[in-house]
Amino acid sequence: MALSHFALALAAADFIGSTLSALGSGFIILCYVFLPVKRHYRHLLILNLAVADFMNGINNGISGAFVLAQGPLQYSAACVANGLIGQLSVQATDTSIFAIAIVTVVIVTETRDGWLSKRTRWKVAVVCASTWVLPIITSFVALGKGYYSAVSGNWCWIRTEPAYLRYVLTHAWRFLFIFSEIGLYVYLYIHLRKSFRTMNFLIANQIQVSTEASIPSHLSSVSAEPPRDPELKIHVSQTQFNKVDGDSSAEKFRPVDGPDVSDEEAPPPTPHYYPPGKSSASVRQSPIPAMDEKRQRQVARVLLLNAYPIAYIVLWIPGLCNRLVEASGHTSRVLQLMQATTQFVGFANALTYGWNENVAKSLKEAIKRW
Repeated sequence: MALSHFALALAAADFIGSTLSALGSGFIILCYVFLPVKRHYRHLLILNLAVADFMNGINNGISGAFVLAQGPLQYSAACVANGLIGQLSVQATDTSIFAIAIVTVVIVTETRDGWLSKRTRWKVAVVCASTWVLPIITSFVALGKGYYSAVSGNWCWIRTEPAYLRYVLTHAWRFLFIFSEIGLYVYLYIHLRKSFRTMNFLIANQIQVSTEASIPSHLSSVSAEPPRDPELKIHVSQTQFNKVDGDSSAEKFRPVDGPDVSDEEAPPPTPHYYPPGKSSASVRQSPIPAMDEKRQRQVARVLLLNAYPIAYIVLWIPGLCNRLVEASGHTSRVLQLMQATTQFVGFANALTYGWNENVAKSLKEAIKRW
């Protein structure tokens, strides 16, 4: 059966999104499995998310290719299998992103005695396995009840009648996850803002004390302040500490499993003021190294922006709106076409969660070796 111009455009947009998501998530899986990527606490969670996105991309890509070649989908055993895999994988994506949000907030804000303070693989494996519990339950409940059928788009999924089915099994959970993730990351943003201000205040006080202590007594009555030349200043925006000479005061401010930031991107050093009686070498050995504002912003970006599910939420808005219209008994060609953005979620997740400078660096080194 030939497709109309609108149906062809819709099928092509869906197919492109599914294919890009499959390629993007598959590439991240290969990188994480075969490249010597530096391991961090979210490594398995990101790999788990990529597996769910890859399943969904391949599943919808196959059905999309069939639609382009043969026409609209019809109810069949293949349609039921397509709906089952689609429900399982797309909800696993939802739960995986929610799990990453929870673990990110816990790791950044927890104390050293917290459950994840000493990360072991079995703990992360438990979290990863838990992301598949809800998808397995809902997908097989729909299978047992015979809810799968052809729907708008390049795939089969839960039928439109009765209208509450899709919300009980999928959409209500997705709304819960999205609003929870927004709340979690707002809380994390506020927490980090307070932490940065606290660290800067403590570092400024320690530097002031060490500066005053280093000034000889015969000069202290003259001036205890550094010159006010704008080119001679101390940068105290420090967010990550290294323990030096057994000083335990710096250790308590070390972020748990800090961000993977390459030193190659560090900006050139800026001039520093060295107090009287202190050489540049002695200042560099201080347990309070300096970090400029650009470096601080880079750390904040790795901690926050790489974890934010902004692209995931934005890409799902048209699809959710289209399903709401369908639940009301109406159809909208504009929303059906915009629903194609949901097929790019896997590709966006690969860029947001999977790809980072360490993966890029490992890939370049592997290409050079080959």
